[in-house]
Amino acid sequence: MVELIGRDVEVTSLLALVARAVAGTTSVAVIVGEAGIGKTSLADRAALEALSLGMEVMRGEADDLDGRAFAPLLTAFSIDPRRRAARASSEERAWAQTERLQELLGESGRGASPVVVAAVPELRHRMIDTFIDGMEERLLQGPKMLLLEDLHWADPSTLVALVSVTRRLAGYPLAIVVTARPTVRVRDPIWSKLEQIADYVVELGPLADTAQKQFVQQRFGREVGPKITSMVQATIGNPLLLIDLLSGIDEQLIEVNAANVCDLRSDALPTTMYARVAAQVRTLSPVAGELVRGVAILGQRADLDDLAALLETPRRRLEAAVTEAIKGGLVNAQFDHLSFSHELIRQAVEGSMPTVVRMGMHRQAATVLASRSGSASAIVRHIDLGGRGESTDRALLQRWLIQAGEDAFYSSPQTAFDLLRRARELVDEDDRMWAELGVLQVEAAANGGLERDGEVLALDLIARSLDPELSARVRWWLGGTMFLTNRSTEAAAMFELAARGLADCDRPIALAHAALARLTSFSDDSEKAVETAVAASEALGDPHAIALAHLMRSRARTVKLDMTGSMNSAEHAMTVLGREFSAHTVRNQPHFFYALALFDADRPEEAVAAVTLGRSLAERYGTVWAESLYLAASTLLAFVGGRFDDAEADALAGVESSRETGSTPAVLWCFASLAFQACERADLVAAQAWLDEADAVVVARQTQSGMDLLELARARVFELSGD
Repeated sequence: MVELIGRDVEVTSLLALVARAVAGTTSVAVIVGEAGIGKTSLADRAALEALSLGMEVMRGEADDLDGRAFAPLLTAFSIDPRRRAARASSEERAWAQTERLQELLGESGRGASPVVVAAVPELRHRMIDTFIDGMEERLLQGPKMLLLEDLHWADPSTLVALVSVTRRLAGYPLAIVVTARPTVRVRDPIWSKLEQIADYVVELGPLADTAQKQFVQQRFGREVGPKITSMVQATIGNPLLLIDLLSGIDEQLIEVNAANVCDLRSDALPTTMYARVAAQVRTLSPVAGELVRGVAILGQRADLDDLAALLETPRRRLEAAVTEAIKGGLVNAQFDHLSFSHELIRQAVEGSMPTVVRMGMHRQAATVLASRSGSASAIVRHIDLGGRGESTDRALLQRWLIQAGEDAFYSSPQTAFDLLRRARELVDEDDRMWAELGVLQVEAAANGGLERDGEVLALDLIARSLDPELSARVRWWLGGTMFLTNRSTEAAAMFELAARGLADCDRPIALAHAALARLTSFSDDSEKAVETAVAASEALGDPHAIALAHLMRSRARTVKLDMTGSMNSAEHAMTVLGREFSAHTVRNQPHFFYALALFDADRPEEAVAAVTLGRSLAERYGTVWAESLYLAASTLLAFVGGRFDDAEADALAGVESSRETGSTPAVLWCFASLAFQACERADLVAAQAWLDEADAVVVARQTQSGMDLLELARARVFELSGD
């Protein structure tokens, strides 16, 4: 058995968990810790125990280079095709499930992209059902351990699937062990659900001083002196660094004194990880050494052509150096990309470079990527790390901050807001670009859950002497922030004021937004606002504006309980749009409003189809900030339809999507749905926990869109608790 120094408590708990699983109780262990802290070693110890008890270990891992949806589970479920002819008949059904998974992934039409899978709820649900069916078939053959590592790189669908597997396979001889870095808790709200249902959550921290001494004693067999002690302290209790450091000490460099204490003969051996790695790089030829440093500068995954341009070296010369660097154990190769075996090694290579050299290489990397049409966000990162105070870099930075902000505008509005803010700081306030960037910031804030920030900025811009067009656009998006903070009457007035100064192509859209705000506030003149929007859109003749206006007419007729008129207006809107969609079409989210009309008309299956298509189009055309909106609609449709597992999966994905894109307009719907579902299970503790998380969002982002459903969920909790 493997002996893990300093992890006795964790090992004992994991062994008990495995024993419970063998006895027929599905058990879950979550191991969280920083890179190199020992997560894999602890998971290996659990796997060895499982094997010794006759369990089959199904192992998979997430990888930042593996872009497949469900990648860890697909790896864990794989069966070697060469064994197919020889497999036992009991494997037949399990094999069929594995093949079915591949067929389902093919249905996306674009491979196994996590975004595509998440954008098609039915596909994701069928994938998860197939995983569960496949696992159940395997469990009928005997106890299993599902061991999944590095889930901080996993796509959201993998985590949703794990939650479903844990709930729906309770009572089987199944041990689930997963590992991740702490960053997963910030990036994936679904992870918190996994921790809630886990039997054991392991928080791996640095090794204690006593454990470090035990490591040293095991390596040298005696007490050590101050030089080795200083080296050990430099690892800060990280087992990976400690093992790497101690294993690199050659016996010829050790001397033992009369008191049987060993220490280094001199300070020649590196005393920190950075210095050790730097020494390893120095053993390479000049070209191979530059190659390794270039990979460290470009990031965890570096393109060979980018490296050649960065180092101003012909690619064919670098190809020979690649072989040397790989043999030196510093980098790995995959196709035309190089990466480090561990992020700590990359950091050590970069950190061991002289500051002036490192900053110069980052500036050069920014120039290279800019010339090769690289990622704008990566270019900004390199300019920042290269020191953006120099005048030449400031001009470059301004250009790429704007480009990066525009790139992120519809995928992550919150990120766009920050990038555009930085770009404005580099522009003189008298320059028109300063105001134009401010208008874009207000729009990004409205789409990214930063309503209060957007409102403050909008009011500041309005107070200045802007030209009428820019002033109108600021008011338009100021109306958006007001609408999202439940000030519909003020929002409607602001939309109508903005419409007076907008160009003809934008005026009908703003009037449709005003109509929506009037409808939401149950204003007496809401019907008039709707008809004004319809007339303006039809006068313009733009199908996008006409469709949005008629969808508002549909909502107005629903308010009057005229369901036939509502559906007629909605169907007319979709007919006008036709089937030739564009980015301009989907940014107004017509399928969301169409789904509402279908649901009100008691056509839930068609409503689900409209939501699915809307999400797919939003992903296709880059407006993924709207994903949380469609997920909120999807979870409510599933909940009302009695599909509670689907409702929970979509709600969790909606919360995750909101945090990933920065968009929160409908996230409170998702939390409310989760609270309702907990109430259905009579789990009032969980219901209150979801309400608390929703309240935290309201406080942190001051968003209020969706408060009505949230308060209904709160009332339901009060009712069930007898309050």
